[in-house]
Amino acid sequence: MKSLTKRMPAAALVAACMIQVGCGSAPEERFELPGAGPTEIEKSTYQCEGGTTVAVTYANRGDTSVTLLTPPDEKEVLLVRVIAASGAKYVGDRYEWWTKGDSASYTKYADEEISLQCVETK
Repeated sequence: MKSLTKRMPAAALVAACMIQVGCGSAPEERFELPGAGPTEIEKSTYQCEGGTTVAVTYANRGDTSVTLLTPPDEKEVLLVRVIAASGAKYVGDRYEWWTKGDSASYTKYADEEISLQCVETK
């Protein structure tokens, strides 16, 4: 399967390139997003199928939205928000995180695709 970044709009790739993530700092200090105004940070936890947990940090500033996602048995991955017919969809490399209300779906596109349905626990 093609990498999701090959299908991302150019504006989303530019936004992703402008983001600076500083490991080891507080979440409020980890994002340097383009745009005017303060960066809004929201942390959430989701309970997924099979008892797995996914931790998510959302960052929004103007029209730029990104998330730091900690998938099951993986390191944090940075995803950028892209256009979706419904809900909020974030993609990066082989990962997809799609939320609507308190529900979310996590997909890792690889040799063996992994897909989980999740519910926000806050």
